[in-house]
Order: sequence, then structure tokens, then C-alpha cells
Amino acid sequence: HIQAMVQAHWQAVRYPPEPEQEAHFEWDDFVRFRELCNINITEACVVVTPRWIIEHIGQLLEEICKQNPIPWQDIDACVFVLTGVASRAPAGQDTVIPRLIELLPQLPYPSDGVKALLLRSAASRLVLFTSGYLALNEGPCKAILKFLALQHLPSILPLKPAPDPDVKKYCEALACDAMKMVMTAARKTIVAADNGGLWKEAVNAVIALVSDGRFSVDCRAQLVFGIGQVLSVLQDWNELEQALSMFVSRMEVPIQPILSALPPEPLGSRAVKTTRDGKAPVELKLYIASVSSVYNMPARDPTLLPADHHPVLGVVEKHFATIERVCIHHTHYEELMEQVCLAFSYILGFSREYAPMS
Repeated sequence: HIQAMVQAHWQAVRYPPEPEQEAHFEWDDFVRFRELCNINITEACVVVTPRWIIEHIGQLLEEICKQNPIPWQDIDACVFVLTGVASRAPAGQDTVIPRLIELLPQLPYPSDGVKALLLRSAASRLVLFTSGYLALNEGPCKAILKFLALQHLPSILPLKPAPDPDVKKYCEALACDAMKMVMTAARKTIVAADNGGLWKEAVNAVIALVSDGRFSVDCRAQLVFGIGQVLSVLQDWNELEQALSMFVSRMEVPIQPILSALPPEPLGSRAVKTTRDGKAPVELKLYIASVSSVYNMPARDPTLLPADHHPVLGVVEKHFATIERVCIHHTHYEELMEQVCLAFSYILGFSREYAPMS
């Protein structure tokens, strides 16, 4: 009976093929219904075990992939069920989730309509739930990292918003969160892959995404965090310093028009907020975020030659004139000043051994 219930739930959580064209389709009610089904399926693990559910979804997946075209809503339902039970199953001990990860870059993603956003969100959700598995498996990690940076995120931006604009915002946020999680969980795998070639390609691609103003500032900040996580595990501190300096230089380009318009001397209390929402320009926030993006650094290999300076402090010194202008001319933006203070507390905290010599 429980197995029959799981099978029925998979059928029930499937979206209509064309949700916008479905008469009287209630989005909020259906989303809540899916969540209830997810709770039921997760609890069913106690009786039929997560392995049985995963293998059942695997059998469905094989049949679905034989169809032409592949029904997007069936793939979405498979991902929905798998992510519901994944936390109950031992990582890497099944063949279904690795198979689905392998399929992600090859799926026929719709190019328009709500279905395009829904299937993209499902792909992001699967990556989020499997970032630990990707960290332990270089091949799938490389494939998914390239998929996210070069195909998945760039494909989401031109999609039209759904009748509910929050659907696209959620899709973008989920995709950026998935990218951040992979870059964080698999950072050591990423820098070791392809003799150091993968991380350079990935970081350059993600910097291009950070520079795209179509993403919200929160999404772009997630990507900045991911870049910093990858750079932080580079054992060669000279390479780390060069890469971080390049990142900061790239993030300096968008703030040049702001800097060019500044008066020779700071206005201090006479300065006026010029943005519509009264908050600091997004470009300034992202610039400071890039400066402080590397901080969660593992202990340095004691077999390496001692360093005469810290790589992050080296970058701060190189770009200090710009950092200083950003700070002293924008003291009227309280949240930016708070970000600057936090940034330097992180930087000086993990580099305190080298700070007195800087």
C-alpha cells in the first residue's frame, strides 16, 4: 500500500504540460499540495526505505527518457521526489541520482513559458541537494560546473517572467545558490581538476555572470562568495593574489563612472544620497564584496616556503587608492560603511600574522 501511495504521489505532483493554459489552475494551492505530498513521501521512507523510492524513480526515469519529446513535467516530478528523500539516503550509494546529474546538461529545457522556469528550478534544486556528492566526484563536478556557468545561468536571464514575477526571481536565486554551493562544497576538487585549468575557466565565467546587471544584487553577491571560496584554497599564494587582483580589477570597471563623478574632496555631512532607494549603488557593494571575497582559507601547507606577505593584503595594498575613494566619499550610505567594516574585520582577522608588516 505504501509503495502504491508513493507511485500515486509521483503522478499527483506533476505539473500540467502547459500550466498557463490550464483553466482554473491555482498556483499557490498546487505548490502547497506538492509540499504535503513531499512530506508524505519522505515519511514513507520509514516503511519502504529511501533506496526503494530512489530505485522506483530510476525506473520511471529510464522510461521517461525513451519518450520523444521527453515530458518536462515528468522530469520535474522525478527531481521533486528525489530531492525530498535524498537527505534520508546514504550519499553516493545509488545509481539513479548520478544518472540524473549526468542527464541535466542534456535535457531538452523549454525556451519559453512558465515550464521553462520550472524545469530550470528543478535542475538547480537537484544540484543544491547533491553538492556533497559532486565534491567527491571530479567527473560529474566538472560537467555540472560547466553546465551551470556556461549554459544554465545564462539561459535563465532571457526567459520572460511568469504571471507571478516571483517565479523568475526564485528561479534565478535558486540557480545562483546552486552555483555558490558547488563552488563552496567542491572547491578543492575544482582547483585540482585539469591541472588547474578548470577553476580558471569557471571563475572567468562566473565573473561575467556577476557583472551582468540583470541578476539581482543578492544573486550576484552569492556568485562573488562562490568565487572567493574557490580562490581561497589555492595553495600557491602568488597565483591566489594574481587571481584575486584580476577579480577586483574586473569589478572596478563598473564603478569608474561613479568615481569619475566624485568631487576632489569628500563632501562629508553635505553629501546627498543619489539612488532612488537611498541605498549605496550596487556596483560599490559588489566591489567591496570582491575585495573581501577570500577569507575562509585553510591552513597553509607547512612544506611550502614561508610567505613574506598575505595575498589578500597584497591585493588590498594594490587597490587601496580605489578602496579609499569608495569609502571616504560614500560615508552617507550607512549599509555600505557597515559592509566595509565587516570586510576589513574579516581580512585583518585571518591575516593578523601579516597585518603589522603591511
